[in-house]
Parts: sequence; structure tokens; C-alpha cells
Amino acid sequence: MYSPDRREFLGLLGAGGITLGVVGGVIAYTNGDEEDPIPEGRFDVDGEIETTGTDCASPEPHTSAIERDAAQLHLTGQLEAPTPCHRAVLGGIVVDGTTLAVSIGVESTLEEDQECIQCVGSIAYEATVEVASIDDLEVVTIHHADDESFDHHV
Repeated sequence: MYSPDRREFLGLLGAGGITLGVVGGVIAYTNGDEEDPIPEGRFDVDGEIETTGTDCASPEPHTSAIERDAAQLHLTGQLEAPTPCHRAVLGGIVVDGTTLAVSIGVESTLEEDQECIQCVGSIAYEATVEVASIDDLEVVTIHHADDESFDHHV
């Protein structure tokens, strides 16, 4: 099974090579150029996301913030979408050494034959990522599907 490392994963996201969908868990754990088995219990990762608002894009369409507690990271932010008729989806979670990369995408909420206001959308979200050994992480990168990335030191 092919599993991209963090750089490949983010590169594929930026190039449109990965279709974002709801995925939980670790896609890959790498140690340099060699793929290692996931150390048991060290990087057990799970996540969920909720859309907290949709509107036409604001002057600050890209935001990202992170809070940390004992075993969870709480992510909030907003990203652009083609229209406001979209919801946030958790695209993928990749652990690469001491860096956790989380991708946030969007998917349409329209059903067939529905129409939406024609403006660039702004989709607000809240996500929770549970990490078994959160103390081993140093950086969390949040990558929005609209090619914005944010590095947070935890």
C-alpha cells in the first residue's frame, strides 16, 4: 500500500492530486526516507470536524488557530470554497516524525438541481484531533484545500 510522506501529501494536495474526503486515522508515519511501522500507542490519531458557519468570503477568508489539552488538539478556522454552499471535511491526518499535518477540505452541500448564491464562500470549522502521545509533537500544520497552510508550534 502506498502512503505518501508529509511533503508528498501536502504536495499532492496543492497539485490537486488527492481528492479530499472524510478520513480518520494515520495515513503514514515516516522516519526520514524509510517507512516504519507506527509505534504502538505513540501516534494513535483520530479526528472529527464540524462546519460552524458558511457565508460569502470576508476580507480575512483564511484563518487557523489551535488549542491543546492532554490528548486533543482543537482546531478552528475558515477557508474559501467556490460558494457558501459547502461544508468542511477532514481530508487526512499525516504524522511525520514530530509533525502532525491535518488537511481540511470542502464538499458541496447542494443536491441535484439545487442552486447557490454565486460568491466565493467562506467556510468556518471546528475540528478535534485526538493524539495518544501529544507530548511527542512539536508542530501541527493545517493545510486548507484552497492552498493556504498554517504551522502551529504545540
